[in-house]
Amino acid sequence: MKGKLKISPVWAAVLIALGAFVVGVLIFNFAIMPLLVAHGDETRVPDLRLSTVPQAERLLREQGLTLTETQLGFSPDVPKGCVVSQYPPPFAIVKRNRGVRISVSSGELGVSVPELKGQSLRHAEIVLGRAGLQLGRVCQAHSGDMPPDVIISTYPGPGALVEEGGSVDMLVSLGSAHVEFMMPRLVGADIGEVKKVLESAGLLVQVDSATLPPRGRVTRQHPAYGTKIRRGAVAYLTVGRAN
Repeated sequence: MKGKLKISPVWAAVLIALGAFVVGVLIFNFAIMPLLVAHGDETRVPDLRLSTVPQAERLLREQGLTLTETQLGFSPDVPKGCVVSQYPPPFAIVKRNRGVRISVSSGELGVSVPELKGQSLRHAEIVLGRAGLQLGRVCQAHSGDMPPDVIISTYPGPGALVEEGGSVDMLVSLGSAHVEFMMPRLVGADIGEVKKVLESAGLLVQVDSATLPPRGRVTRQHPAYGTKIRRGAVAYLTVGRAN
């Protein structure tokens, strides 16, 4: 039979020292280090969600942090007065004395957006004010169904819940993109006045004249008097010499 393996006292001491070192590292990492982090220059941000503002201030103070900014935000899920979100986020490691921002719920219920389609912008602004809302961005677009200067749609739409004091954006009609009207009688009229009227109606004016700038009265027009013409079309005019 072979004899038992014998370990020399030197190797036994080495193994004991190595084991003690490993145990020491584990104790440092999992026991001592968290205490150092908690009481040194760094700390862990507490989870403030669903806390009230006084509770959040107390939790932050216990970790050596401060509350620097509080904002109200509409939330259908978080009770009024409780924290909805925070920055830095929960459990983040930060320097002590750092400020933390929170958003606090203004309540479960918001203001219902009224029906404003087909109303003038001025009237809609009055209705929003009475409902505790305000006018947001105003955009314009052509519409074949809505006359100019009335509301085509809103965002959020009617019936949507908005935080009290929130804004509602408007899309306002510019009227039809293809406006038709009858070509007026222009022959005999002063070219300066004619050009001003046609351009204000959205027509392009091309003048055939013997003088520059054109002066005198219109002697010929195209399209002819009574012809239907659309905005953006070209009116061709001939002008006689000025007396």
